Amino acid sequence: MANWIVHSGLIGTVIAQIYLLQQYFGVLLGSLSARRNELLAYIAAGLMLLIAVESFAPGLEKELCFFIGIFVISSLYQVPLITRGIYSIIYLILEIAGEALAESMAGRLHITSHSPDARVYGNDLLIFLLFFLFMFGVIHLIKQIKRMKESRLYASSFVIILSVTLLSLFLTAILVFLCTNPLFHFMAVVCILVMVILFIYLFDRVAEKFKLAEMNYRLRKQMDIQHDNYENITRSFKGVRKVVHDTNKHMIYLERCIEEGRSQEALEHIRLVLSRMEGSFKKVNTGHPVIDALVSHALDLAHEQQADIDYKVNICTAEIVIENYDICVVLGNILENAVEALQGMAAHEHKYLKIRILSDPHSLYMNTVNSCPEIKQTPLKYKGIHQDFHGFGLENVKGIVDKYGGDLKVQAEAGTFEVIVVIPLESDYK
Repeated sequence: MANWIVHSGLIGTVIAQIYLLQQYFGVLLGSLSARRNELLAYIAAGLMLLIAVESFAPGLEKELCFFIGIFVISSLYQVPLITRGIYSIIYLILEIAGEALAESMAGRLHITSHSPDARVYGNDLLIFLLFFLFMFGVIHLIKQIKRMKESRLYASSFVIILSVTLLSLFLTAILVFLCTNPLFHFMAVVCILVMVILFIYLFDRVAEKFKLAEMNYRLRKQMDIQHDNYENITRSFKGVRKVVHDTNKHMIYLERCIEEGRSQEALEHIRLVLSRMEGSFKKVNTGHPVIDALVSHALDLAHEQQADIDYKVNICTAEIVIENYDICVVLGNILENAVEALQGMAAHEHKYLKIRILSDPHSLYMNTVNSCPEIKQTPLKYKGIHQDFHGFGLENVKGIVDKYGGDLKVQAEAGTFEVIVVIPLESDYK
C-alpha cells in the first residue's frame, strides 16, 4: 500500500482527534480565550497526537503522549489549572474506554483482503471510526445534559428522545453481535449512526426553541416588574409635587391661625399635614432614586400588611456604579418576593420584614429576611414563595449578580425566607 495513503490516514486521524477535543472542551469550558497562541497550541498538540496514533497498540508512552496533547488543547481555555487537568484526565479515560470498545466491535467484523497490509490498515481505520463515533456521541450526550439544565422540555418530548436513542443503540448492538454479513452489517451501522447524528441535530433545534420561548416568557414578566417599579417612582414624585403645590395654601392658613391666637388649631393642622406628607415622601432618602423608591414602596406595602418592620439603608451613592436597570432587577425582585410572602400569610400570623442595604468602597450588600407561609422542603434552585414566577425572578437576580461577579444566597426555613446579595463594585470587579 502506498505510503501516502497511510500518512494521509494518520493526518486525518489527528485532525479528527483535535476536532473531538475542541468539541469536548467547548462544551465543558466555554469558548476559547487564548487566541494568540492558538496555532502554536494546535501544532504542538497535533505532534503529540500523531505520535500517539502511530501506535495502535496500548502502552504507557502512547497514553502519555495523548494526555500531553489533550492538556495542550485545554490550555487554550481560561480556567484554573486543576480544572484543565481533571477534564483532561476524564477525556483520557473516555479515550481508553472508547478505544477498547471500538477494538471489541471491530474484532467481530472480519475485514477480508488479499493484502495483509490492507487488512491491518482497514482494521485500524475501522477501530478509529468506531472510536470517533463513540466519542462524538459521548460529547453530545454531555452537551444535552448541560442543555437540559438551561432549558425545560416537556416530559413527553424527553421520553421520545430517550426512547429513539435507546432503540438506535439496541439495533446497533444486534447488528454488531448477531449480523454475519459484513457488508450489510457495515451499511446498517452507518445508517443508524447517521440517523442518531441527525436526531441530535434536530434535538438541538427543539431544545433551542424551548429555551428561546422560556427566555421570552421571562423577559415579558421582567418588563411587567420594571413597569410596576417605575410606576411606583412616578407616583412618589407626583405626591411630592402635590405637597409642594399646596404648601403655600397651608402657610396662609397657619399664618391666620397664629395671628388670631388659635395656636392649638394651627398645631393640629401641622400634625395633619405632616401625617399626609409622610405618605407622599419617600421613607428612605439616600440620594439613589431607584433604591429610595423601591425600598419606600416595599415599606408602605409591608405597613399595610401590619408587619413588624426593621430596615437600615446606609449607602454612598457615589460609590455605586452598578446600572440603575440592574439594581431595579435585583432589588425589585427580592423586595417583591418578600412583600408577596407577607400578603400570602393569614391575618393572625406574625408578619415581619427586615431589610439591610449597605455599601462600602468595595461592595454593595443587600439582605431581606421576611416571614412567609410554610414552604415544603423540596429541592429549590432559586424558587420564591410562589413557584410560578418567583423562581424566574430569582434566576434573573442571579443573572445580574453573576454579571458583576457577585454572590447570591437564598435560604428558606420554617416560616422564614432570606435572600443575601453581595455585588462587588467596579474597582474590584475589573
